[in-house]
Amino acid sequence: MLSDEDRWFDPETATKWDGLDPDDVLYRTRHGGWVLGQSGSYRSVSHLRAAAWLVRNEHTVPAELLGGGENSET
Repeated sequence: MLSDEDRWFDPETATKWDGLDPDDVLYRTRHGGWVLGQSGSYRSVSHLRAAAWLVRNEHTVPAELLGGGENSET
């Protein structure tokens, strides 16, 4: 489930990383949340899950993830 801040995030304005699987996308919302899009559904993920997803999908992990984050895992 998405947090209140991310519930209505705009995928067009969020930072986006495409996954190796064409149905997987990771978004960084304007409120600083992490949202995983898979096969048309979206869910909030913790900074740790976002970092792991980026590594598995062969992306560089952004500096803000290396320092941790306050988002709790859902």
